[in-house]
Amino acid sequence: MKKIFSSIILICLIICIAAPTVSARDYPKRPVTIICPYGVGGGTDIMCRQIAKHLEAKFKVPFPVVNIPGSSGGVALADAMSKQADGYTIVGFTTGMYQLGQEDKVPYKLGRDYVSLSMLNVLGAQFYSYPKAPWKDGKEFMAYVKKNPRKVTVAVAEVMSNDGQALGHLALDGYELKPVVYTKAGERLSSVMGGHNLVTMTRYGNVKDHLKSGMLVPTLSLSNVRNPMLPETMCLADVGITGWTDAQCNYQGRGLALKKGVPQERVKMLADAIAEIVKTKEWRDYMESKGMAVEDSHPTPESMDKYLSGYTITEEYGKVAMGLLN
Repeated sequence: MKKIFSSIILICLIICIAAPTVSARDYPKRPVTIICPYGVGGGTDIMCRQIAKHLEAKFKVPFPVVNIPGSSGGVALADAMSKQADGYTIVGFTTGMYQLGQEDKVPYKLGRDYVSLSMLNVLGAQFYSYPKAPWKDGKEFMAYVKKNPRKVTVAVAEVMSNDGQALGHLALDGYELKPVVYTKAGERLSSVMGGHNLVTMTRYGNVKDHLKSGMLVPTLSLSNVRNPMLPETMCLADVGITGWTDAQCNYQGRGLALKKGVPQERVKMLADAIAEIVKTKEWRDYMESKGMAVEDSHPTPESMDKYLSGYTITEEYGKVAMGLLN
């Protein structure tokens, strides 16, 4: 009888120890789709495809990337929302998409309807100038803008966006630029290289080839410290502006999220895997080669959502930015 009782205890212990392994092997057991909210070849697409390669190596299943652009990421959010909350659909996002719900463009909000897995990289924005612009550095640029309100045109993607957040905040500080909207990135850059606009607001990875050719000139980093990729370019602190948050500085973060309702063990499994991947030298070297700064991963939904909650376009900044169009 004692032998039978001991055998039962031993079996129970084996089951308890083995249970997590069995659960872990249950997911993923088929391809996991990553939805990229923008077109092929852009920074978010590069990020999605690179993380997919690492996740495939770790989980031994395909992680195909599907590009679903439109409505500044809103179409991708809607598509992901239509899928089951089972962990087999991941959606890429940018901090700009976090603002969509406020603008009533789509009925979905990242902070409410999705669980954030990780921030994969964070990119600070800069002003890049036409080579023949009437300033030589960031200090002269800001002095010129202040002296000539709304005379300096800046090519931007959208006004009610991260770009508008920064422009609105600059205007309240006494620096009024006039935004000109171009939905296509190539048109924004061409408008400045051709002298139709004097500056554009974008990120290093989008213009590094044009900098080498001298067709664009880095002028001012919208950050509290100098960008390591552009150490000679002045930052806000160099021109006497301090205390801006990441959102006000027009930092653009890129990350991954799941529809709410996915079993917590699957959320944790993916978040832990991504946190491990983004700490590797291979990941960091690749991101830096593409001109993308890397920030430490935020693996828990709580810390991610707290971080992202700062990326909101306040009514004050929004109204100011829209007013600059007139």
